[in-house]
Amino acid sequence: QTCALPICGRGLRRVRMPPKDAPAAGAGGSGGSKKIFIYELDGYVGKVLGEFAKYKGFAEGETPIICGSLIDPRNKPTWADEVIRKDDLLGLKKALLSSDYIVYDVSSTPKEATSALKVLLKYDYAENAEDETDKVMIGVSSLLSWYNNKVPLLDEGEEPSAGDDRVLASDDAPERKPHDNYKAQVTVENLIINKGNCKKDKLKTYVVWAGLLYGCGEDVLHSLFRCAWLPPEEVGPDDALSLRRKWRTDKKLPILGTGKNENVWGKNKIPMIHVSDLAGIVLELAKQRPDIKHGVLAVDQGETTLEACVTAISQKLQSGEVEKLNQNDYLEFMTDFEEPHVNSLLLQLNMKMTLANGELFGY
Repeated sequence: QTCALPICGRGLRRVRMPPKDAPAAGAGGSGGSKKIFIYELDGYVGKVLGEFAKYKGFAEGETPIICGSLIDPRNKPTWADEVIRKDDLLGLKKALLSSDYIVYDVSSTPKEATSALKVLLKYDYAENAEDETDKVMIGVSSLLSWYNNKVPLLDEGEEPSAGDDRVLASDDAPERKPHDNYKAQVTVENLIINKGNCKKDKLKTYVVWAGLLYGCGEDVLHSLFRCAWLPPEEVGPDDALSLRRKWRTDKKLPILGTGKNENVWGKNKIPMIHVSDLAGIVLELAKQRPDIKHGVLAVDQGETTLEACVTAISQKLQSGEVEKLNQNDYLEFMTDFEEPHVNSLLLQLNMKMTLANGELFGY
């Protein structure tokens, strides 16, 4: 279950012979249907992107071929045309080399994205001149790569210091400072950006940094939604933790806070984007193949704080009340529901999608 949050920005205007080591059947190319490879078709981003591409992403009469791998082999989507097992390395290689658009979620599968990039770079495009497929690889990543570019939280009435009110855009990517746990993610992003575009005539590579994703079943926000929609009798027994017993009667959704100054808990600004809008941006990027040097920052215009986000969920699904908890109490409270993505909820970033990129992708 989900609810529509009043926090999003503008939406999208929705809208030959194969290479020698690629399969003949289903090969992509400019002369026929586009073939899209999505690693983990049943992942949060993959399932939304695949369905969007199949039914909304192309003009009438243009039906793409969707292929990829699955997290759970039992979860094949109805719109998927071809599934390759993750352990079928030759099958994955052939699928990559026969596809027009290739999409990996770098934040969850960085090693696999690196392996795919190596396959695409080692392929001899000059030797296989009959292959007319102009390939695009897109790595979808998270803002945890920018975590330590955060700006200080200020009390009401405080003025920011020089530079603290700076708005970050995709051109600032070379200066991004990741959370300590996500340095490997940045390494993969840099490989995709810097190494991938050495064969610009046949292969274009991009990184898309997505704001905190919401919608279509939820991801990072799922534990908060589940906490809000579960009836009291399903929350836990009366002898559970005191915080959870309190929730059974007060129905206050928790707002995560950190640091000594409780006045600023929940005031952190989290760039966000609806996962369907992200799917549209990724697909439009693949179609247009623009000359973008540093990647794409995909965020909406909501400029939402954590407090506003949690309050919106509570107003739609519960009493509308919220309660601020420190990190230890928050983790203790939430663990019985689902492990929360604490680092994503503590983002504090001033970011905007550039006007040029927004117009390019119809966002």
